[in-house]
Amino acid sequence: MRNRIALIGMPAAGKSRVGGILAQQLGVPFLDTDALVEESAGRTIPEIFADCGEQAFRNLETDAIRLATRAERAVLSCGGGAILREENVRLLKEFGTVVWLNASAKTLFARAENGRGRPLLAENAEQKIQALLVVREPLYRAAADCVVTTDGKDAQTVARAVLKKLQTP
Repeated sequence: MRNRIALIGMPAAGKSRVGGILAQQLGVPFLDTDALVEESAGRTIPEIFADCGEQAFRNLETDAIRLATRAERAVLSCGGGAILREENVRLLKEFGTVVWLNASAKTLFARAENGRGRPLLAENAEQKIQALLVVREPLYRAAADCVVTTDGKDAQTVARAVLKKLQTP
């Protein structure tokens, strides 16, 4: 399963950075569901949210997860809300090892640059992060095969911690 890893977690938890490092270290492709959504829609995620709404984005996200989980080997970075749909969680668990990159609200807010480029955090980012954590933490916990905390760690350190967790029986 080391060649099939899905990273889940809140926006700004480090999934894309850590995923890129892991993919490089493992010699497998790196796939990012947000990038796949933007590519298929021909526009940015903020544009999709503004023009079509969150539900349309979630439908595109599920399509992207379906496509990405067909890969024989890959590290997959999932959008923060991917775990909101049971179908997505099922696909990710069938795909490989699901790793939750967990971070505190304080860390997420500092990394989120006050919500820039993140539609769900565009206004009152700090309060929205707290509210999203209340809803999503139990879902991340239920979906994850293992958890790596990212607070106070750079992406290289987190990637090493993920690899170490995956080697531990």
